[in-house]
Amino acid sequence: MIQYENNLLYAFSKNEYEYLMDIFNNLFKNSLLFHKKKPKKFRHMKNYFITINSIIYAILYNRPVCKLNLYKTRNSFNHQLEACQNIDELYETCKNMILFYSKIKNIGIESCSHPVVADTIEYIHNNLDKDLTLEKLANEVHVSKNYLSLLFSKFVGLSLSNYINKLRIEKSKKLIKETNLSLLDIALECGFNSQSYFCSVFKKFEHMSPKRFQHKIKNKELNRHEIKKGSC
Repeated sequence: MIQYENNLLYAFSKNEYEYLMDIFNNLFKNSLLFHKKKPKKFRHMKNYFITINSIIYAILYNRPVCKLNLYKTRNSFNHQLEACQNIDELYETCKNMILFYSKIKNIGIESCSHPVVADTIEYIHNNLDKDLTLEKLANEVHVSKNYLSLLFSKFVGLSLSNYINKLRIEKSKKLIKETNLSLLDIALECGFNSQSYFCSVFKKFEHMSPKRFQHKIKNKELNRHEIKKGSC
């Protein structure tokens, strides 16, 4: 069971959601077997998935999401889990919880409870390739620079510059995976004014250069192709 639990938490920590429901189903099935012989099996299973809820919350809390909404979501699922009366209800609630959290991902636009922050996030997402300074963003949402900076950090948990760079790096990773664009073109497409600055920011977030990441993706695809070929 530990392996399935680790796989689930790893998927959330790395934003790898492709096989998330398969992992969850295996985890739930193994949890049933694990708690089968315990005198209060159902209570133990509830406690286990309440703990899973808290761990996923902790992982996502460090992401650029609206903290207030995330906090409310965690508490809501805790109440729903407690209200379950049987295994079927518990399974459906856990499944909905996993699906909901997977939609948050790393940088999705969250329905932040503060309209200024929500408007700022929307503008950033729609203009990621542009020059996004604090002054420009403050003008767009009609507040002072200092107020926007403090408000954004409070609700999102990241500074504006870190949030923008994180978005840009996620976009660059997607372009590296899905296109044959040069690193310079990718840098410009993501709003970086030079390839060297792009490389520097990429290393900060991913702990490797974009070129190394590119090689890693290519090798992964090559290995997958070889495995498929061998199974024919």
